[in-house]
Amino acid sequence: MLKPYNVGDKYICRVPIEMLFCESNDFIHGHNAYVERPQLWHQQHNITDGLPIVSLRSHMRLFEGFFEPSQLDASYYESWWNTIHHTMGIALPHSATQQVAQRYDYFNHLNARYAENGIDDDAFTLEGEYDASTGRFILRDGHHRTCYLIARRERWANVRMSHSSYSALFEPSIGERIRQHVDKIGYSQPYAPIEHPQFHIPFAHRDNFFPNRLSCIADTLGYIRPASVLDIGCNAGYFSRHFSRMGAQVVGVEPQDCHFSTASMLNELFNTKCDFRQDTAENVDLGNQVFEVAIVLTVLYHFLDKGDIALKIAKKIDSHVSHFLFWESGSNAAREIEFMKRHTGFNAYRRLRTTSGTGRVRELGLFARDSESIDSLLAYNPYHQYLLADAL
Repeated sequence: MLKPYNVGDKYICRVPIEMLFCESNDFIHGHNAYVERPQLWHQQHNITDGLPIVSLRSHMRLFEGFFEPSQLDASYYESWWNTIHHTMGIALPHSATQQVAQRYDYFNHLNARYAENGIDDDAFTLEGEYDASTGRFILRDGHHRTCYLIARRERWANVRMSHSSYSALFEPSIGERIRQHVDKIGYSQPYAPIEHPQFHIPFAHRDNFFPNRLSCIADTLGYIRPASVLDIGCNAGYFSRHFSRMGAQVVGVEPQDCHFSTASMLNELFNTKCDFRQDTAENVDLGNQVFEVAIVLTVLYHFLDKGDIALKIAKKIDSHVSHFLFWESGSNAAREIEFMKRHTGFNAYRRLRTTSGTGRVRELGLFARDSESIDSLLAYNPYHQYLLADAL
């Protein structure tokens, strides 16, 4: 693990990819930034303002396609390229197809730099600032390079930051308390990563690589920012913290004391706003809350043969989740899918990918109330509205 070091009045620190977010004008430049630009441009720019890099479908899919040409999908990137000029009212310097070709040349340049020094090459040092109020890094520069690194399956990137960002990131008192806690409960190999520079643990049982379950969920949601998320069986809060950084109201439910206490302490470290509740999925009191999205990963299969517990969990989800359910199976995916369709209103299902870990091959998928909702989500490209406006 690269130790932080300073260069002049700046610090360079290795930061987990999960903490990297697109540029936020309010945070980086202030509330009155770019007042001279057209209102349409501001509306378009808000699509990605403060969006997690792993959700940047336009750029991510381009670089992933360069690594796997048979899977290349440049449509989102081409729409983005056309829209940023269209909303400024200026002519394209060259076509979207030519821009993709230039990005491919850049991709090969980055390959050459990576071959020399890996992520420690100067070409991969990003510029960013730590927003301590939300527990995320806001990039000033380096969005394309970050997408390249993620497409290369890197989980960390070097970020150049101010002294104030470094000090906030390595605030010592809470850091030492959490380190003692992690050591005490023996988190040498946690189930999911503890994504903080102070707590680099080389391996986790799950999600210690990209693309992992989080990146698949982020790509599926794309530019959608759910307002509320229910994370059932949240463990130490890996997925909960991601959505809290996005601004969602998050409730994480975890029955085991060691996981719940770790999630609560990490919530404090990151200044995330997750509402962690130590309870079981079938008994937790959610009141009248209704969540847009639920995350239920490797939970249901534990209870299918334990009386009516699985049915209670299914009914809880059905009553408190409105739109989408991200779900991961045990070893018998078909049985769980049929169970959910039979006992809830989530009648539509789409397989997203096969996952593996802890000795099992599993299935990660998406439930919704109807198939049209899934189709719309997977195809959603927010840039089209700006390109089509003049054609109507």
